[in-house]
Amino acid sequence: GASGTFTVTVTVDAAATGTISNGNYTIEATGVSPTLGPVVRVPLAGPPTDVAILKTVSPGTASIGEAFTYTLVVTNNGTEIAQGVYVTDVIPSSLQLVSATTTQGICTGVSTVTCQLNDIAVSGTATVTIVATAMAGGVISNTATVAGNFNDTNTANNVATAQSSVGAPPIPALSTYGFAAFAI
Repeated sequence: GASGTFTVTVTVDAAATGTISNGNYTIEATGVSPTLGPVVRVPLAGPPTDVAILKTVSPGTASIGEAFTYTLVVTNNGTEIAQGVYVTDVIPSSLQLVSATTTQGICTGVSTVTCQLNDIAVSGTATVTIVATAMAGGVISNTATVAGNFNDTNTANNVATAQSSVGAPPIPALSTYGFAAFAI
């Protein structure tokens, strides 16, 4: 657990736009390379802000083969622009992803959906919509997290979970003659 102080000199492209700010950064050893030694990750963090995520699901109950729509709303509750915002949603194994879209940025992935939302202005929002089909019965708990290149002043609102339940597919109704009627 050693610590230290160092200075980083950065050359900024003349065409770059945005804000550059001083800050406290963390260096974490995340692995060891036989050639280079420790692999270091330096998270670049912008000014402090508070980004929150809210997640809902509709419908709350479905049958196997039917779809759920998850709506994730990310809001910048802070006083500074939230830079490099992204959402991660691990799709439970009892669901099959149909689509993932966002009002800004792009979503990628199948079993884990990552949506790069870019910057969110003060009081701004971005919405992610994930549609997934129920593949197995039971209670489904689906969790999403939000993070980015900023110092979040309230990490308690960076995780949101929506629960739904899946029942067996409906049984065809019996006719008045006591047998199931099927359309061919």
